[in-house]
Amino acid sequence: MAARSGTIASTLLASVLRPSATRLSAPAYRTYATNEPKPHERKTSSEDAPAVKLTSESTQIREEGAAEGMRHQPDYNVAVDYRTSNFSPIPKRVMDGSEPGDSVAAAVLSGAPTDLQARSVRIYKPSKTATQSGDWNASHWLMDWDVLPKGHRWENPLMGWQSSADFMNGHRMQFKSKEDAINFANKQGYEYFVQEPNKRKFVPKAYANLFTHVPGKLKVVRTNTFGKGLRQPTKQPAEMGRGAYDATSPAAYKSSAAMETLRFNEIKKAKEAKITAKEQEEEAEAKLIRSKKSRGIMGRQGESRPGG
Repeated sequence: MAARSGTIASTLLASVLRPSATRLSAPAYRTYATNEPKPHERKTSSEDAPAVKLTSESTQIREEGAAEGMRHQPDYNVAVDYRTSNFSPIPKRVMDGSEPGDSVAAAVLSGAPTDLQARSVRIYKPSKTATQSGDWNASHWLMDWDVLPKGHRWENPLMGWQSSADFMNGHRMQFKSKEDAINFANKQGYEYFVQEPNKRKFVPKAYANLFTHVPGKLKVVRTNTFGKGLRQPTKQPAEMGRGAYDATSPAAYKSSAAMETLRFNEIKKAKEAKITAKEQEEEAEAKLIRSKKSRGIMGRQGESRPGG
């Protein structure tokens, strides 16, 4: 019985003295080395970084103050978000209310995860389709989210289908104006960019321009744009028909298909006129010879008889 009581006493004494010995031997944890009297004071200079003091004069060592290193100096006292993973995007700034702008980011109070805070959105206005359907879909401004890379997308090895773990994939918001979408992005703290819509331009075209002569290998179809400095069609006979549509400019009018046709017809008529005049002269001369022969004025060899 005495031996058992001694064993119990030694066990209790060891259990009581063990925590005190642990506290006297070493501290519970030590996050980083520091030379400050107050270890938990906020770091404001490059000398407070958790690194070994370097005295070398190497060009790779940068000596800069707090103002110079503000952009890339890590914040050692920032609260760590537990809703992140190895594939979460890295935000450009921490949503803690110190962001520049007129409004405070909603992520400060909403508790949105980092996967939603550090996103880039696109603000755009869709163009009207080429069909004859209505243009109601092109009257609103839309906002969608960029696709996240890395582990948020993968391919099905069996079917080859694309899958995604992004909860904003395919999501789209609608706004009445571009300003409303920009204000919403600023309020949420999103990085955004705006894509202006492409405006459709209707230009009247002439079917006759498909047959105009273009001095080159590339066929250029000129449209019928009657503006300042361009020759408008008139009601002259030379400009009727296709010539009226080809008269987009003086240069184009001179080389148009209608003028080429007119010049060809004029040359053809001139040649026909010359041929007709010559034929008429030959026919008149042959008629005169026949009349002389019939009256006996000329012989068989075409010589005139004496006294004729």
